[in-house]
Amino acid sequence: MAAARRRASIARMALVPAPYAAQFPQLAALAQRGIARSLNAGDLLLREGDHGDALYLLISGRMKVFGRSGPEGRELLYGHCEPGDYVGEMGLDGGPRVASVQALEACEVVSVNREGVLDYLREDPAFALALLGKVMRRIRSTQSALKSIQASGSQPASAAQA
Repeated sequence: MAAARRRASIARMALVPAPYAAQFPQLAALAQRGIARSLNAGDLLLREGDHGDALYLLISGRMKVFGRSGPEGRELLYGHCEPGDYVGEMGLDGGPRVASVQALEACEVVSVNREGVLDYLREDPAFALALLGKVMRRIRSTQSALKSIQASGSQPASAAQA
């Protein structure tokens, strides 16, 4: 029974294409701790507000990152992702997702759960610094967007209280 589970686990482990591994060696090493998943155009990978517990590496395809604002649920585009990008890191604390992520075309992603990410961070502290840098850039980008909204006069309630 344990051997069958081990074989099934190995079969599900993510193997990344050689060009991806050569271009993004840290992400390829992290991907070996995850499980591959295919998405079709229009599929949601993450939904804003859902519980977060994994980081997703984009192996192929393109995705958009967006949120909803106001009572009418207007879409706010935060950006696009291409191979070599990862999303979901801000949910690794178990809190709610702060954005939705949708496939714009067929995509291959690798899901790495929180424990896998933490294990890898212990092995490769340089990746911990890269991850921290990415989170800080996202916070700065969000802060810049809020300042822009405030300057335009359409101030969200949460920004007014900050």
